[in-house]
Amino acid sequence: MAQWKKWLTVMLAVSIAPASVSTVMLKEMRANAWFAAQAEEAGSADALAEDAEAAFAEPESGEIAPAEDAAAESVQPEDAVAEVEQALGEDVDGEVMLTPEDGEDAEIDAEAMEADDAGGFAIISQPQDCVCELGGTAAFTVLAQGDGLTYRWQYQNLSGSGWRNSLLKGYNKDTLHVYANRARLGMKYRCVVSDASGAELVTAEAQLTNTSTALAITRQPQDVAGKLGDTAVFAVQATGSGLTYQWQYQSADGGAWLDSSLSGSNRASLTVPVTKGRVGMRFRCVVRDSSGAEVTSNAAILTSGDSPAGSLAITTQPTDQSCELNESAVFTVAATGSGLTYQWQYQASGETDWSDSTLTGAKTASLTVRLTRSRMGMKFRCVVTDSTGASVTSEAATLNGTARYEIDGVIYELSNGIMSAVDYIGSADAITVQQTVAGYTVTVLGESAFENKTTLRTVTLPGTITEMGEAVFAGCTNLESVQWR
Repeated sequence: MAQWKKWLTVMLAVSIAPASVSTVMLKEMRANAWFAAQAEEAGSADALAEDAEAAFAEPESGEIAPAEDAAAESVQPEDAVAEVEQALGEDVDGEVMLTPEDGEDAEIDAEAMEADDAGGFAIISQPQDCVCELGGTAAFTVLAQGDGLTYRWQYQNLSGSGWRNSLLKGYNKDTLHVYANRARLGMKYRCVVSDASGAELVTAEAQLTNTSTALAITRQPQDVAGKLGDTAVFAVQATGSGLTYQWQYQSADGGAWLDSSLSGSNRASLTVPVTKGRVGMRFRCVVRDSSGAEVTSNAAILTSGDSPAGSLAITTQPTDQSCELNESAVFTVAATGSGLTYQWQYQASGETDWSDSTLTGAKTASLTVRLTRSRMGMKFRCVVTDSTGASVTSEAATLNGTARYEIDGVIYELSNGIMSAVDYIGSADAITVQQTVAGYTVTVLGESAFENKTTLRTVTLPGTITEMGEAVFAGCTNLESVQWR
């Protein structure tokens, strides 16, 4: 992490160079300085150099690739700098936007594709599509003939909005090296080759793709109603390579999920004999691929078809609720059946066990929950039982909450246990983001947190920051340095 923090500071310093220096020259100066400083670090240096490049570029509409994962993860060098790139308004695809100079269009005329036969200037071999595993490095190569050849690689992101000059490793050579992350999959690359006379040729396009099929559940298991003595079948469908299956079950009154040993427990379909003890049980499947990655299906419920007229069933599931700290949220369930009774249950954030609630309405169809810090992220569900003793359990709903704090003009927001710096309402030219607020460690700089705060010249950040949103410092035209402590 110290490495990408240092790079951010260097980038800010370069970004305030005199206006007389052209945008393209600045980008090349930045890239050269970065590669020189990181020459000993193989692999991740390429991703770091490209991903941190345009510190103050505004993101263009429709050109930002989807974020990979919103959950906080241990930060790898290439992932960390990708976050810095988002924070400063850069495209997530990791490339740097070409700034046309002197009114020139960044697009290359398609007529340049034809070789200048008279001068012997020609492209001999076109770059080819590259298929690469995530985390690997793809190489695009062009072979050309002519005098005094120079190369300029370009890329086009998934929006197809135009071609931009690349600053990846080899951007000015005959071979371009591209670190394969999710944001770049599907991107296209080409090379503009020039000779000593200034004539230009443009290669064909080549695309970066992934070798593996993404692990995903394509069809979730469904609730099954069966009569005692019948057999119920739960099924799941998934995509991926080398899939394995493990079905799990949870008793009707909650508790931990346990691996099933019933017929089909390690296949895509699970067969469950319907007994009184199993009515109300929930079943789900954990699917793993050959890389060890896993995904868990939704839970499906086994209900009884032996209930009296108006058979037992949940007709309206409880839904997620959000409110401010110390306010109250209401969870509601609706069911059909005879002689219904209700018992709401809760599951603390990060836990697996369910416990019976004693809050207001815990034994009715509506549960009232006052939001406290300890309840942020809690889940609630209801077990509904009919006069025969059969029961059915609702889906779980989550209680989301927020609390805001202001310290020296910086606005902090606590949401589900995560403390973020999200805005600045002061006018000082130097600010320090707190390391802890209300007992919570500040780990996130929210999207556009300091955007267009033109009074800022120095910002000091705590070393606890692990995630940055997009455009955190975009429009901070007077910002001179970002320091870490």
